[in-house]
Amino acid sequence: EKCYDDSILVVPNTLRSLSVISAVTSNLFPVITQTEHDDMCTAHWGEWMELLKEAVPRLAKVVVVRDPSSPSPQLKGIETAAKWLNVKLDGIVDVTSLDGMDAAFRSAGERHPDAVLILSSPLFGTNPARVAELTTKYRLPAITLFPEFARNGGLMAYGVDLPGAFHQAGGMVGKVLSGAKPAELPIERPTKFELVVNAKTAKSFGIDLPTAVLLRADEVME
Repeated sequence: EKCYDDSILVVPNTLRSLSVISAVTSNLFPVITQTEHDDMCTAHWGEWMELLKEAVPRLAKVVVVRDPSSPSPQLKGIETAAKWLNVKLDGIVDVTSLDGMDAAFRSAGERHPDAVLILSSPLFGTNPARVAELTTKYRLPAITLFPEFARNGGLMAYGVDLPGAFHQAGGMVGKVLSGAKPAELPIERPTKFELVVNAKTAKSFGIDLPTAVLLRADEVME
């Protein structure tokens, strides 16, 4: 299962003869417990919902767009945060291919949500401009993991700074090469997260971004 969509830095401590260091991983078990994994996911994806709530104060109804071929507990974290913030999750729209994206986002728009949460997936991550184009076309304020989404016209993106994660991985490699035992090295979570906000898109949606959101952003697209 995935939490930060392959972006937690892990040194698996269950291998005996082979040292593996990864800046991206899709499975943390049995290195951590299910409860620990779920707590991390709830905290991270819950921030997505909190950022949307702060950026779109009228937020009451949200639609989730996902790639079902990339199953993950992201949805569980979002559901938990929605309850805390009194936001209704008004359905899940599946996207299974690039060709099917337009129909999927059109379907999401027909539900008239206040915003859309796009779960992380290679399908979306490798086509950020197309995803951004469709959220603009169907007037869907949206947030996802990938910063290029916001740079290409999507409303917001919040997630792990991947270059930073790979830098962390390099540090772990250095420790192992210096003689550290991989089985004794702790899991390192990402230390830097990146928030990219598109102020121009917000204005086109009639959203007046709060100063707090703009100040928190690492990058604001004007």
